[in-house]
Amino acid sequence: MKGLPLIRVSTLSGFVSFLDQIGSPTDKLLQECHIPRDRIADLHAMAPEAQLWHFIEKSGRLEGIPDLGKQTGEQDDIVDQGLFGSLVLQPVTLRECLNGFVQFFVKHHSDGRGRFWWTQQGGEVFFVCNNPPYRYWVPGSTHAMDYSMVFMLKVLQAYLGPSWTPTRVYFRGPYVKAWESYELLANVNLYFDCNYGIIVFPSVLLDSVRLRESPSLTTKELSAYLQLPSSGSFVDSLKVLMRSLLAQKVFDIKSVVETIDTSPRSLQRHLQQEQTSYSQLLDNLRYELAMQKIAHTDLEFQAIAQELGYSTPGHFTRAFKRWTGKSPRQFRQDLLTTSSSH
Repeated sequence: MKGLPLIRVSTLSGFVSFLDQIGSPTDKLLQECHIPRDRIADLHAMAPEAQLWHFIEKSGRLEGIPDLGKQTGEQDDIVDQGLFGSLVLQPVTLRECLNGFVQFFVKHHSDGRGRFWWTQQGGEVFFVCNNPPYRYWVPGSTHAMDYSMVFMLKVLQAYLGPSWTPTRVYFRGPYVKAWESYELLANVNLYFDCNYGIIVFPSVLLDSVRLRESPSLTTKELSAYLQLPSSGSFVDSLKVLMRSLLAQKVFDIKSVVETIDTSPRSLQRHLQQEQTSYSQLLDNLRYELAMQKIAHTDLEFQAIAQELGYSTPGHFTRAFKRWTGKSPRQFRQDLLTTSSSH
């Protein structure tokens, strides 16, 4: 089975900043969606796409802001999208920028192919957005899609100037009155309920040169960004989510299925096809984390047991003996002995 689409958690930075500014209970919303705030500042941290879209949609409904995506996009600068935003602004010409946009988004998102593209037809350029897919939409809500559209418009303005306006714009979602107040689109023909989000402009503008300074990037930053892992198998991508949840001491399957928008039965069926189960994956991840904490920290065994979700240190000790044939205390002592002998 195909892996869960993974996206950089830093994608939420603009939304979190906006929600903080208006006094929204951002931390509570993040907690309910099982997204640690500190992961948003990690430019390389990944999470299931559905998890991020759920946070955005839930925030919009709670605050009663039908154009949350548009407002957040207007407030954000291109570089607020981290390394992706900085990379998009590296090319000199708009043509190169659009090619880079499509290419680099694949490194921003493990399933990014086909989310953005551009084409020419009849002397016009069609800059297309298919992000996010329909399956993640809450009926009548298009916050994530609207943010993407504003981001695309701002990228074009970086090459065409602040007074530039598109020929016409197509929105995949239903009519949203707030777009009428968006100054850039004040005199532009807008179409709603379309198959894709599309920004149309004349082909002669493709050779326009970037008008703002290009953000500096180190070789180390670029190399790390381009090493984005693919989502791999369904099990591999599910482990990414489970590791994040375990760090928040969330161990139940209910939280997992809510995050990826499925049912316990469906999840177990998919895992059975991969010849594993949720309990087995949880056990394997607990083993990995236990080994890391015993080998690389000075945490007491009781604290490790609590972090891994064991009700008592005894339950943790029995599990560890099953994994290694040794008690946690004996295992750590053997590591120290081996280390000192070298």
